[in-house]
Formats: sequence, C-alpha cells, structure tokens
Amino acid sequence: HPLADTVNEDPTVAGPMNEPEIPPPGEEGDEEDELEDVNEESMSSDPFIDMEEGEQQEEEEDFNDDELVDGPAIMPEEEQMGHNNVPPDFDHIEGNGDDVTAESIMLEESAKTGGFFNSYQTAPLEQGYGTHYAIVWVGTPPQRKSVIVDTGSHYTAFPCKGCENCGEEHHTDLYFDPSKSSTFRQLECAECIGARCEDSRCVFTQSYTEGSSWQAFQAIDQFFCGAAELTGGSNPTDLSFAIPFMFGCQTSETGLFVTQLADGIMGMSAHDATLPKQMYNKGKLEHNLFTLCFRRELSVSKQGVSAGVMTLGGIDTRLDSSPMVYAKNVASTGWYTVFVKNIFVRSNGGQSAKADDELEQVVMKIPVDISSMNGGKGVIVDSGTTDTYLHKDLAKSFGEVWYEVTKRSYSNTGIKLSRDELLRLPTVLIQLRAYDEFPDPSIPPESTTGLVGPKLDPSSPHDVLLAIPATHYMEYSPSKDLYTSRLYFTESRGGVIGANAMQGHDVLFDWENGRVGFAESSCEFKEGENMIDPITGKVIDAGEVGENRNCVLGRPSLTYECRESVTVDDCLDDPNKNVAGFEKWTSVVLSSGTSSGMSCEDALMNNWAEEEKPEVSCDGSGLCFELRPCKVSCAEVMTGESGKAPLTPASPTVGGDICEDGLWGACDHTCEQSKIASTLMSDGLCHEVDELRQTRDCHIDACGRLDPCRVPFVVHAIIALRGGKAPLWNRRAEEVLADALAKTVDSEEADPGNEVLFGAGDVKVLLATSWYKSDLVGAEGVGEEDEEIGMKIVVEISIFNANAKFPEIVDVEQEEEEEEERLRCEKEETERLRREQEEEEERLMREKEEEDAVQMLQDLLMKQGDDSVGIGYYIGSDLDEEWSLIQKYRRHL
Repeated sequence: HPLADTVNEDPTVAGPMNEPEIPPPGEEGDEEDELEDVNEESMSSDPFIDMEEGEQQEEEEDFNDDELVDGPAIMPEEEQMGHNNVPPDFDHIEGNGDDVTAESIMLEESAKTGGFFNSYQTAPLEQGYGTHYAIVWVGTPPQRKSVIVDTGSHYTAFPCKGCENCGEEHHTDLYFDPSKSSTFRQLECAECIGARCEDSRCVFTQSYTEGSSWQAFQAIDQFFCGAAELTGGSNPTDLSFAIPFMFGCQTSETGLFVTQLADGIMGMSAHDATLPKQMYNKGKLEHNLFTLCFRRELSVSKQGVSAGVMTLGGIDTRLDSSPMVYAKNVASTGWYTVFVKNIFVRSNGGQSAKADDELEQVVMKIPVDISSMNGGKGVIVDSGTTDTYLHKDLAKSFGEVWYEVTKRSYSNTGIKLSRDELLRLPTVLIQLRAYDEFPDPSIPPESTTGLVGPKLDPSSPHDVLLAIPATHYMEYSPSKDLYTSRLYFTESRGGVIGANAMQGHDVLFDWENGRVGFAESSCEFKEGENMIDPITGKVIDAGEVGENRNCVLGRPSLTYECRESVTVDDCLDDPNKNVAGFEKWTSVVLSSGTSSGMSCEDALMNNWAEEEKPEVSCDGSGLCFELRPCKVSCAEVMTGESGKAPLTPASPTVGGDICEDGLWGACDHTCEQSKIASTLMSDGLCHEVDELRQTRDCHIDACGRLDPCRVPFVVHAIIALRGGKAPLWNRRAEEVLADALAKTVDSEEADPGNEVLFGAGDVKVLLATSWYKSDLVGAEGVGEEDEEIGMKIVVEISIFNANAKFPEIVDVEQEEEEEEERLRCEKEETERLRREQEEEEERLMREKEEEDAVQMLQDLLMKQGDDSVGIGYYIGSDLDEEWSLIQKYRRHL
C-alpha cells in the first residue's frame, strides 16, 4: 500500500491531496523542495507499488537532513505534545469507559510502563494482495477483523456497519457492528485526538498519493490480536493481551481500500497511537518493541494463507537461522529510519548476506551520495509499502553494474526467466549504520551472517548487511509468466526499504532502544501456547511446544500374557508354586517429539512409581515395549490355561473404540513406522492381534527432520475435495488419502517408468479445513452468504534420497565420548603432520649439506692442484680454515 499518515482535521488544512500549508519561517526552502519531490519524482504509474510520499510531505517539518545524518531527530515541542498540547496516549480505559474521558486517560497513564517478565504475544500473518495482514478481534463479544500491518502509518481503522461503498464483498469479514459490542464507545468532541468535531463525533480522514482515501470517526473498544480461525476470539492466551484501544470506525472509502483483501489497516510506526505502544503502556508487554517476519505466498484466500509471524513485545528466536544484528534507528519518533552507508551488488545471487562461494560471487560497490540517500525523511523501513525505493542518482551506476553481471539492461518491465536464471541474478546488499558505536568485540564480524565484515568495509565491519535476493525483488506474474523487478531508483531524497526487502527476515522494530534488527528467517509461524496436538486432540502445554516437545504414545496393548513368558522347566521342582514372569505390552509411537523433550522410554517410565518401574525399550520403528513383572501359577503354565472364563471381545458399550485400531504411528528416526491392531476384551484390556502387526518405510516426522541429505525436498500441496466435510475428517481418512495419493502418482499411467517417487509413508497431512466459494480463483460478489463447497487438505510429501546413508543414532554420553575421541584423533593427526613436516625439512637440509660437501671436496682438490697428493696430505700439512669445513661435513664424507 502507498501509505500516507496525514490527518485532516479540516478540509482547508493541507494534506497530500490539498495545497501545502505555509511553512514556518526559515523552512520555506526545504519544504518547497520536498513538495517538488513528492509531485514530480515519486509518483508511480502502478498504484499498488506507489511510495508513501504523503508521509514524506507530512513529516518534513519533523526531520531535516542534518538531524538524520548526525543522530536522532528532535521533534518540535508542539509536535511532541500533539493537538491541544496533550500527550496522545489512550491508556487505562476500564469497562465501557462511560466515566473516563480521553484527556484523563492520556494524562493518567503517562508514567505506567512495563509488564510481566517475558510477556510477549506471537500471532500469525496472512498473505494479502502484495501486503501482509494480521487478524484482530474487536469488541465484546469479539468480532474478527483483518488489518494490514503498516510501520509507515500511525492509526488503525476499518469499516463499520453503514460504511458507504467500502467493499464488504471484497474483504475477509463483514463490517464491524458497534451495536453488537457491549464495550464499544465513540469519543465525544471534548476527547478528539487529532480530529475535528462533526455531528458530535471526532472525525478524521486519511489520503494517499495514488488516490485512495478514507474517513472515520474515533472510537474505543476491547482489542487484541489472534488467529484467523473463528475460535480465535475465545483463545484465553490471546484474550489476556486485550486492551481498550482507540481506532477509526470508517464511514467511507475510495481506491484500493475498497478492493483490498484485508478489512482495514493497523499503523505500527513509532507513535503513541499504535497498538504495541498502548499494550506496553498498559503493562501487557514488558518491552516496547515488536517483530515482523514476512514470507511470500503465491495464493490468497478469504480464509487466510499463512505467510509470516508478528511478535509483540519480544523476539521469537525459533524463527531465526542467523543472529539478530542491529541497525541504528536515527529517528526518535515517527518512522523507523535507518542510515544507508553503501549499496553493493553481488553476482551469481545467493539468498543470504553470507556468500555461498566467495570465488564465484563477486561483490561490486555502487557509488552512494550519503547526504542525498539519507536526506528528507531518511530511509524508512516500511512494511506497508510493497516494494523498495532508493535514490535516483543510483540508477545509472546500478544499471552499469547490472549489465556487466547479467548482460541485460536493468528495467522495471517484465522479462521471462527460468528458475535457474532467476537464482543467478544479482543479490542487492544494503549497508546500514550499526546500532552500537562500540560493538561487542566477542562478535566476529568476518564470520557473523548479517554483518558487513572487514572485507567490504574495514572501517565499519560491524555495520548491518541486508541482503535482497532476486527471489524477493523480482515479482512473478503467473498469468503472464513474467518476472518484474520491484526495486526502483526514483527518489530525490531518502527512500523506502519495503516489504519485499523485509522478506526472509525477522525484522525487529525496537522503539524502546532506538534500533532496527534483522535476522534471516524462514518466517514459519510456530504458535507459542495452547496448541492443539493434531494426533491426540489435546492442548499442548507451552513448555512442550517447539524445541521441547515430548514423545506421545498410544494406549498399550497386551502382546504376551504372563504365562507365555514362563516355561514348564521352571515348575519341575514344585508344580504348586507361583513363578515370576513378565507381561509384554506394546505401544505405538504417535509422535516421537524432539531431542530436548521427553523421550519415548521416559514417557513410558513416567507412568510408574519408582518401585514398580518395568523394563522399557523402543525399536526405532515406531513401537515401544514394556516388560511388566508378574506372578503366574505353575498349574497355569503346565496346562496352558488360566482357569478363568475364556476371554471374549467386549461390547462396544464397555469402552468404545479405545484400542489401537490398525492406524500407522509416527515415522521414527530409522525411517520406519509401524502399526498394530488390538481388541478390547472382556477383561477390560486391549489384546494385540499379533498377525496384524506391520512395518513400512517412511520419510516424515523424525526421519525428515533428522537428515536433509536423506530428505532433500519436501513438496507442499493443497488438495480440494468438492463435497467433503472437514468436521468428519479423522486419522483413518488421512491414511486412505495418503495411500491413494501415493498409488496414483506412482501408477504406470502417471509414471510410465514406474519409478517409485514416494510412498504412503512419505505423505504427512498437516491440516483439513473447509473450502469456501470465495476461495475459487476469480470469485466475486460472495459477501455475507459465502458458501461452503467442500474441504481442503494440506499435505507435505517427502521426496527422499534412496542412496543416503543413515546416520547412527547415539545417546548424549556416546556423543560426548565420540567428540572427545574426535578431538584426541585431531590432536594426534596434527602432531603426526608436524613430525612429518619436521622430517621433510631435515631431509631437505641433509640433501643440501651433501651437495655442499661434494662441491667443497671438488674445490679442495682443485685448490691442491696435485691429484696424487690427496686430501689427507693437504689437511695434515696445512690445518687451515678448510679443516673446519671438513669437520662440519664429516658425516657425509
């Protein structure tokens, strides 16, 4: 979105779409130049990728070039105080707010900050039309709304019931209905915050350079972020972060706001009106910061397509594949502004800031005028701008380097590329001023991913190096089969690092400490609390999520009875005694967990008191066993009968379907999975039907995680079944689907060579959900009566390497011993190489001495002049300096 952040209190007041205000004395030149930049240089023909020049115009009074170059800008006192000289805080609204005024709210909360230790919230982000949006829940009871996350604007707004031509049919949700919320309250005129009073309401408007605009009135209601599912509004963890929050209740929209997928917009800039700041002020977050992590997905849906993560008040380092490195935020308020020091182009691509092959990937520096590059409002990091915009003076030199590397002219028009050609296009590297003036000496810049390092900039090796690979700046159009560069060189002053440059990074917006952090990341959402286990259906404790997931086992089945473990020989001395034996019980591994969680053996032992613990073991193919001590009479052993009534299958009413019913368990680290079948008998126990036990190959779960050499590729697929009913989906249906999918793909018709591409054990069902009419490509006019037409199943298919060598699985102690052995071996090898080197040097020295000795003898004989006398006579008759030479070389002589 080309987002501006201009609030028009009155139609006569300047905004991006109106005439400018008369600037204060002494600022006429700068203001005039900046307006020329907005009108002439930064207007893009594509409204979807337009830069936020409205923001540039609005904020020109707040920042000047010198402030941005030298350090944080200081806002004028009247700007810091906001309208009516009241700090624009909206905290501490209790209940429905009838007895609280906006002014008392703003003044009351100014000193209250902080919160519980490590209090932060993680929420998924969804893919929109070129943007990413979050799901928020508003009101009591909560109503779901979708809002674009935009660090380039201040305010949150979305359509309310009665909004004129606001595109309800295009958005993910119906208009917000204030009448259905018991906690909704609109602000009175005496409480207006940066708005004008009109018909007893606080009205404000927003306009954008490409022509979009909206008008809204200010209101307060309960507000929190959460998941897109319809049950997301009742999640107790997310509900604990709810606060009374001021937003704009839109009454009209124009332009892209009408047709966009998201309902509205949520400002995330460094401004008091934003959600993170308000949550921090109210003690819901411990720190005034948040992170955004974007992925790009090729499809969109009203039901949401997960494409990233937002973490409020903290950093979820589980997302990151490299350390978080920090650039200085050179603006104290307003926008998150970084200082660009250099631009580089690296040949032969690469996804990371760290080169894959320094010999093949050559880095070339583009000349940068620092004052122009960082002029105006500076270079802002803006999640609401789809593309990246840099200074126009870079265009010529960038184009020359681009042509030298690619043999193509650089342009922003579509071109055809193969996947390999795309990956070999240059990676753009942007050097940002480091946050720390005196960096931590323990962090090596030459080996830390995301730092410039001494090779590119010896004077500032700890600066941040942001990588923008071609897969991020080249936008693909499936309908045209063309790639278009979304890296523009159009700005007269300053620039925008947009959402495409943020992709593949966990980006920290740290207002509290004045910095912007970058860590390379897959940006896959991992819910932090109250996750539902897809196998057991139970709520997983937060401590078990992510890296601390415990093994989950099915109900144990009796495989061998006690008398089957004892022989007749044990009873020969006394046929009336009782002898000790054991019962063998078998459990299927439903989920093998993670290495730092509880192992399957520990999970079995955890069910027993210390004095009762049985012997336990797991075979690595998805089965675990218990040998439980027991006593059996010799009479039973001798006759083979228990003397009890014969066991019969139990009636379904005696316990229902609680035994293992022949479904496959988890894929274990040996890349095998097993299943057993057992029947509930009249003794109330599950008895295994031995002949139905099976084992097969698989390459998912623990096997897929263990070794990327074994499973180098995973195919993500969505299968839509018209007429299917998602609520009826179960594990048995998953197995039928996996088996049918593998057989179909591997059939003779699908693959004439009959090569087995994957088996049923290589298919993992991740999710089954409803399929709506609005999900169809080109669906329009769905609106309130969106029709459920079937179900969608999301699967992952592991493509395995049949020739991979299985790594040996060892315990921690064995790993430590092997590590010690490896270090000892390395030391011995180093010592051996050192000795060999010394021996070689000694050998070369001896050869040289031998050559010198021969030459000396020849010289002595020539000097004597009489071969018949010989060298012995010469030495004996004249003990001069030659004697010392002969002593030196006596061993060779």
